[in-house]
Amino acid sequence: MNGGCLLISDAQPLVSIVIPMRNEKAYIDRCIQTFVQQTYPLEQLEIIIVDGQSTDGSREIVEELGKLYPVKLLDNPTGFTPTGMNIGLQSAQGEIGVVFSAHATAHPDFIKNSVQALKTTNAAAVGGRLINRSSGEFAKLAGKVLGHPFGVGNSKFRYSDTPDYVDTVAYGAYRMDVLKETGLFDERLIRNQDIELNYRLRKLGHTLYFDPAIESYYAPRENFTRFVQQGYGNGYWNIITARLCAQSLSWRHFVPLVFVLALLGATLLAIFTSPWWLALVAGPYLLLDLLVSARLAGSLPEFFQLVFLFPSLHISYGLGSLISLVKQIFTGVDKP
Repeated sequence: MNGGCLLISDAQPLVSIVIPMRNEKAYIDRCIQTFVQQTYPLEQLEIIIVDGQSTDGSREIVEELGKLYPVKLLDNPTGFTPTGMNIGLQSAQGEIGVVFSAHATAHPDFIKNSVQALKTTNAAAVGGRLINRSSGEFAKLAGKVLGHPFGVGNSKFRYSDTPDYVDTVAYGAYRMDVLKETGLFDERLIRNQDIELNYRLRKLGHTLYFDPAIESYYAPRENFTRFVQQGYGNGYWNIITARLCAQSLSWRHFVPLVFVLALLGATLLAIFTSPWWLALVAGPYLLLDLLVSARLAGSLPEFFQLVFLFPSLHISYGLGSLISLVKQIFTGVDKP
């Protein structure tokens, strides 16, 4: 039990679900519906959608759902995710605040299990398994890459089945008193704002708990271009996050950068000295890539696609970090 957390008083406390949104017409309806259909009492839920200037009809969908369910629509004039999160949390009335993604859906017991975990652990925040799920063929492959330790390192929320105290949680349920004490999300961080917030929680002496019974489902990017763009952006913002709060990140966030630097160095050595340098770096990686892809693939074509997707993720991620690092050193520019 950590210090500073107030006990949740009511048997079924009011839970505020904050969902920042921008042009999510294809996803926002089913996201909201999964909260409407929770096993937790609907009258004890407050669903807050914060729109970042959508132009694709997303707002109209939310407005219609607001006529039927406890759904509130707020405006985020900046369009940036952390600002939207803070706008929603500042408006929230619940004793518990859940920060969710419009690109995801929740298991029917998501809220019930989150509330139960908060009560039994007295952690400041709890979260669970983030399972990649999509009907698209490419997104299914991307989900396999993002759901395996070879793809994402020790991100336990993507693959672990063991409850434990952790350094960060995905789509966390937070005690609202603790969120206010911590100061909400850092709006300078377009990405990694949850990782940085969770670091501040731990720094204040609070704990975060992972419970695999809390399940949510994420729709991976639906094509290769968006897949590598997301990897590049995540790598890019890691360097900015490190500049602002290096302690919030773990070693796994920088492995792709080290890999890309090793590949570049080995390539130069191979050109000017011996090709064995490149084989020394790329060989073990390729072997592991082949083994993991063979284990995950359901067919021969899928095997070859996975063999290609793993390094695509790691290299795009590492290049994002490298380019961001160069910009930080020579220009001080933050934005991609």
